[in-house]
Amino acid sequence: MTRIKSITVQRSKFFQSPMSINFSGKLNCIMGGRGTGKTTLLRFLQSVIMPSIEEDKSVFGLLKSNLKDGKIILQVENLNGELFTVEKTLGEEPVVYTMERSLVDFNSFRQSISIDFYEASQIEKIATDPSERLKLIEIGRAHV
Repeated sequence: MTRIKSITVQRSKFFQSPMSINFSGKLNCIMGGRGTGKTTLLRFLQSVIMPSIEEDKSVFGLLKSNLKDGKIILQVENLNGELFTVEKTLGEEPVVYTMERSLVDFNSFRQSISIDFYEASQIEKIATDPSERLKLIEIGRAHV
């Protein structure tokens, strides 16, 4: 099973630096009031796993205003149980290392993981729309 084990954000304008979160091996929900950084944290995670998200101008603007010259570091376990460190700065391709600090090609790494991100509005839609639940089941089957 793929999982993000932790995130560390260094030199962020938004979060106290360094900010670290260790994630559960199961379901993780980020909850908080308006303006507490839920979306920023989600976009930080997505920008490391799916760097093409930065092509969206609104996402890039959010990342730029909150990260600037900072760095995002993820600890990720892939489908085979191998551990990796992924480091990302704004506008740059993520750099992936094994736990022994050997460099790994990002595209090869990306093919060895399967991570889904859902915003609150997507979760609500899944809860209220049976066809959305079926899509979720189909996605799960594709990952097996």
